[in-house]
Amino acid sequence: MVRILVQDVNDNKPVFFKQRYEKLIETLPEPGTEVAMVRAFDKDAGKNAELEYFLISGSGGFFRIDPK
Repeated sequence: MVRILVQDVNDNKPVFFKQRYEKLIETLPEPGTEVAMVRAFDKDAGKNAELEYFLISGSGGFFRIDPK
């Protein structure tokens, strides 16, 4: 006898608190300065609910992102 319990499949997309995030930076901030915050949540459970953020392109090496 085999018992299989499926707790979750990654079937829910993350939902962002805002539809679009924009930030105009007129001067180069000091290193370590927070310039924007992006927030989302995922209705999945466990590992599938964990979100990770990253920059794809366009930062020119000037920005660092906290993946969590």
